[in-house]
Amino acid sequence: MRITVLLLGALVMLGSRSATAVDLHDVLTGYSIRSWSLNDERPFGRVHALAQDAAGYLWIGGAGGLLRFDGVGFVNANDLLPAPISPGVRALLVARDGSMWVGFVGRSEVVRIRSGKVTPYTLTDGLPSISTTTL
Repeated sequence: MRITVLLLGALVMLGSRSATAVDLHDVLTGYSIRSWSLNDERPFGRVHALAQDAAGYLWIGGAGGLLRFDGVGFVNANDLLPAPISPGVRALLVARDGSMWVGFVGRSEVVRIRSGKVTPYTLTDGLPSISTTTL
């Protein structure tokens, strides 16, 4: 009985306030919007995976390989890392320890990137002989 009275009181109080919309005019000022399409000669081809790291970089995996986006431009991961990342990136995962895992389509390989070091894992490390579609 007491709970019912409390619930009814709360409903009456909530019902007595009128709802108002938030004015979103000029909330997102000073920003620009840019999109890339197939006609813009994107450096990565079709996109299959996205991940954001702790530093705020957006990592894009696709048919053309792995790219890092800083909000302004794209940088090929092969220009940042000591070992090349192959094309055909299908899956990305940023782990709690800050490492990024990269999976590929058409081959049994997963790559771990941590502190600039690239470590591949293959069939000999116990991966199944199929493509990696998700991490």
